[in-house]
Amino acid sequence: MSTAPKRAPRWQWAIGIATALLLPVALAVTCVESTAGYGPPRILKQAERDWPRDVGESQKLTHALARQFPNGTRVDAMKAELLREGFRAQDPSTLSYGWDETTCVNSVSVTWTADKSGRLTGIVGRTANTCL
Repeated sequence: MSTAPKRAPRWQWAIGIATALLLPVALAVTCVESTAGYGPPRILKQAERDWPRDVGESQKLTHALARQFPNGTRVDAMKAELLREGFRAQDPSTLSYGWDETTCVNSVSVTWTADKSGRLTGIVGRTANTCL
């Protein structure tokens, strides 16, 4: 009689190896996704050092947006840059960005007007926050 331990079937080995290889990748993706939208976007950090004191239509944010995206800038280029920063489309002429802080939910929105050729004719930044 043989007393050697039985070997696990090949499919169990395959699952074990796949789990060992894929688990670190899944964890890394989850960590990256969970930090998206953490803290204010770069454009707000540049415009308002004392966020979130200025709530509503923000002259500082509007001025920073107009400096970065002056009238005549292609709307698709402006949208692409803001989408890379984590903004999301709210409607055809508004992008928004939100994040949580300890007891507050904060948001920034960027609204624009454009001419028929798709070039900016105006841009406005607004900020909002709701705290417990």
